[in-house]
Amino acid sequence: MNEIATRMPLNSLTTSNEVATSEETRLFITQSSYFTAAFNGAIFDGPLRLYFAQAQEGLALNLYFELRAQMGELAEPRPGRVSRPNLFVMIYPTEEHFDLCFGPPASRVIGAQAAPANPAAFGQDLVLGMMASDLESDLATHVARAANVLRLLVSRAAEAGRVAEV
Repeated sequence: MNEIATRMPLNSLTTSNEVATSEETRLFITQSSYFTAAFNGAIFDGPLRLYFAQAQEGLALNLYFELRAQMGELAEPRPGRVSRPNLFVMIYPTEEHFDLCFGPPASRVIGAQAAPANPAAFGQDLVLGMMASDLESDLATHVARAANVLRLLVSRAAEAGRVAEV
């Protein structure tokens, strides 16, 4: 079965930098340019949201359990905090899917080695895109990268919560 990568535009009422404040202006990852029809599996746990193709389910579970082991309580849901930011980890099955959602890597555009241009802001959330082949070849590096982004996201949310309480 051949899967075709599709790009979905953001909701016309919102922009990628807008913070969701109500049900009408809420951003949905499934309606964003980061989502592809190839995603037919997901894991939701606290602020962590993993999307993947079913063929990458084992890989996604490995990433999830490694992240949970590193993050511990940091990734636990916090009661009473309805509007907290999330980290969307998108595991793209092919380079074509990744390029369609995040654009071609800078290394191909300018002919030099470059770091990935993500995580990307998505309202108050962050989106971290990974190619399944890269994840398979170096799981530890990608776990560390995702853990660092998740720590940053949680610490920013905690700071914002303290400022709002004052």
